[in-house]
Amino acid sequence: METLYKKIEEVKEEMTKNVKQVLDRNDNLDTLNKTSEDLKKWAEIFEWKTGKVAQSYCWKRAKLITVIVVVVLIIILIVILLATGVIPVNIHSPPVTPTSKP
Repeated sequence: METLYKKIEEVKEEMTKNVKQVLDRNDNLDTLNKTSEDLKKWAEIFEWKTGKVAQSYCWKRAKLITVIVVVVLIIILIVILLATGVIPVNIHSPPVTPTSKP
């Protein structure tokens, strides 16, 4: 009879140990679940912010291209005006007067 009580105590201790392990695992799973939810939230924030940064750089690139195009157009306009004589090339030379033939 005493061996039966001993075996019952051993089984009881083993079951208590198993229940404790299950509870510890449950706590660990709860912690892991909370951590994964936090990570998901931060990932969504990160994705939103990277979208904003990408949009910001897109606008900066568009502004830079616009400035470059305007500068090139101004340079082309100046070259055309110089070539057609609208802008005098040498302002220090005396004006040319037509000579009359006798």
